[in-house]
Amino acid sequence: MAVVVGKSWPPPLRGLLHYKEGLYMSRWVIAGMVLLVCLFPQEGRGAFSEKKLIDQLQETYRGTQSFQADFVQKTEVTLLEKTIEKRGTMLFAKPDQFVIHYKSSPERKYISDGHSLWIYDVAEKEMQVIQDVRQALEREALAFLGGLGELLKTFRVPSVKGVDSSYEYVLIPRLSSASMEKIILLVHQETFWVEGITLYPKGGNVSHYQLKNQKMNIKTSPDLFHPKTPPGVRLQIF
Repeated sequence: MAVVVGKSWPPPLRGLLHYKEGLYMSRWVIAGMVLLVCLFPQEGRGAFSEKKLIDQLQETYRGTQSFQADFVQKTEVTLLEKTIEKRGTMLFAKPDQFVIHYKSSPERKYISDGHSLWIYDVAEKEMQVIQDVRQALEREALAFLGGLGELLKTFRVPSVKGVDSSYEYVLIPRLSSASMEKIILLVHQETFWVEGITLYPKGGNVSHYQLKNQKMNIKTSPDLFHPKTPPGVRLQIF
């Protein structure tokens, strides 16, 4: 979703993919997580019309200062005809700061202070630094980082419907050049908490995300989003 990781990763960083242990990683890895936190509400609410649902996304994000959760990511790898599961934790804080920690092998951390992006491969003892995080994110991802205030300028929302105890609604990028075909969200009808997100890239592997143990508006330290290079770790700057 958001970042491509690899030792032979040349600039300008756009449109590249890295294949490792059967799993394709793209620039939407981080974007999907950003989307989840942007949609997280402060309290339960009742049913919504489609317009109110869209309006609520923007209102919700404005009131959320920080958010953390455990996540389960399941990626359908077409080439291997299998589903690969990854688990980890994520932490977001305004403005545009995040830590995404994949604890499953290969263990990786994606960290940003809103300006630069650090990618730490724990097993390889390698840390890559992208000095401008916006070089690693697509226009659609930047819309979420910007606070969802201009959501409808970036996405169309053609449908919202009830599915069991959730609302299911679809986001479709307005730009035909976008790498993502659509995004489907599941939001609990009573608590209005985001329960899941599914990303459909064009010609890529479908990824499903599930959130657990969510907490919001927690205290954070700026040091969490600006890591130091651990001893013995190779550093690469782009």
